[in-house]
Amino acid sequence: MRGNHGCLHREGKLLARRRPPTAGAALNPRWTAPLACRNCNVCSVRAYLYRIVRSLVIDQRRRQGVRRRWAAAQQLSPLADPTTPAEELDATILTEVFEAAVASLPERRRDIFELVFLRGLSHAEAATAMGISAQTVANQMSSALRTVRDAVAESGVTDG
Repeated sequence: MRGNHGCLHREGKLLARRRPPTAGAALNPRWTAPLACRNCNVCSVRAYLYRIVRSLVIDQRRRQGVRRRWAAAQQLSPLADPTTPAEELDATILTEVFEAAVASLPERRRDIFELVFLRGLSHAEAATAMGISAQTVANQMSSALRTVRDAVAESGVTDG
């Protein structure tokens, strides 16, 4: 952020110290006018806050679209509905192996796995929910996935 708009960084610190009474007051021109950059005609605190909110909304919509497309693809998956008794047996065994592997995970790793893999939260969302860093979530997910993959591979049940 310090690149071309170091002035916004400096003025943002002033903004953080003043603490407006409400979020609406932060966008009030009378409140943000004294914080506007005096040396640069490009910088505007109001525009800066707008860009942040706009980016967050766009990111959220993209994530929702990805999740919708993924859910639709899962419903169309040919593995979702086994047709022969052998495939049904394999699916049952695979489900049991998967559930046993998840149950064997340490409690914290299992909680993270359930939030990210089963409930579809992002690493950042799971980290916020659990009060830990996103990198810790990523590391725990990597270990959990490795454990589950190894258990499925040892079971000898294949998907095809």
